[in-house]
Amino acid sequence: MRWRAICFLVVLVTGLLLNPWAARAEDKDKAEASDVSVEASSLSFDYSPFARVLDNYVTERGFVQYARLQADRGDLDAFMEQLAQVSPENSPEIFPERQDQLAYWINAYNAIVMKGILDHYPVESLSEISFMYGFFWKLKFPVGGREYTLNDIEHGILRPRFQEPRIHFAINCASAACPKLTREPFLPEKLDEQLDQAARFFIGESRNVRPEPESNRLYLSMIFNWFLDDFRNYARENLGKQYPSVLDYILLHASPELKHYIESSKPSIRYIPYDWSLNDAGK
Repeated sequence: MRWRAICFLVVLVTGLLLNPWAARAEDKDKAEASDVSVEASSLSFDYSPFARVLDNYVTERGFVQYARLQADRGDLDAFMEQLAQVSPENSPEIFPERQDQLAYWINAYNAIVMKGILDHYPVESLSEISFMYGFFWKLKFPVGGREYTLNDIEHGILRPRFQEPRIHFAINCASAACPKLTREPFLPEKLDEQLDQAARFFIGESRNVRPEPESNRLYLSMIFNWFLDDFRNYARENLGKQYPSVLDYILLHASPELKHYIESSKPSIRYIPYDWSLNDAGK
């Protein structure tokens, strides 16, 4: 037995001497596996700079402290630089799912609006920046190695590609009548929850949806008029309504009280004039 043990030790030592690369190869495999893991974990988009902007410079009302932000725009500029370099168009591996892409474009829109305002601040309204609201269709911003207007993003990507009416309660046009700007970015992992919350909040605000029982009317934000087809198409395709109205969509996110009023009174619809004054918390 002692002789066999000695022979085994001799064979083991000889094998290590003759093959010194075995341990190194194992270490290399582990290192390569680690590199792959790090690379995979890095395939995500960093919303933290924009999160700090929203948390630090957006009020509970959803207005922006533009003067303060203009004096300290480092996080916004850093986020804009990310947008300029990376998008779902040129880096699809970073945005593999629909939610990843939709969250990106909503946040991109809102950040670009902020930058556009700061680049011309102080102003009282978007109309001061470019004639006939050229702020949306004329000004171009770099996104993913290309240049886009805000209209390119909204009407060329968000609306036709995703067919998601809740975006109309999430994208903010820097005006008083726009949907409330949230104090956190839209994130893929909880996007549905955030969009539902945005829809409920918008429809729950009397400045956007206001019953008037004495005249049997329902006053609605102009958003419901401008994008009427988006809301009706959703009701037709997802609710089985053959001849849908905008009210069919509103009922999805309405409070019990509003739902009762709409269903029992069948009110006529009027639209509220849009307030284009800047959503400036400093005013």
